[in-house]
Amino acid sequence: MKSTISPELVAVADRTANALTLVLLLVATVTLLVSGIGIMNIMLATVSARIREIGIRKAIGATNREIRFQFLSEAILISLVGGFAGVIIGLRCRFRCVF
Repeated sequence: MKSTISPELVAVADRTANALTLVLLLVATVTLLVSGIGIMNIMLATVSARIREIGIRKAIGATNREIRFQFLSEAILISLVGGFAGVIIGLRCRFRCVF
């Protein structure tokens, strides 16, 4: 038995795949933007809550560069932990969830 696929059906499937790829790209872009804003707000709250600690560190000789490095490394650590947690949860859900 021989089956054929019409060229029109292939063209529709190709256009649909391209549209879904574009939608996924837009969703990923918005997600990265929102998560970046969230991390920025968390770090702003962290700095505001730790003004006293910053003052003590400056009083004992810490430079502005060292203080910036501390907060930058904390932001990077938060981002990496959140990213790895998201990947692990996503993979576990992919293999555990049955639709």
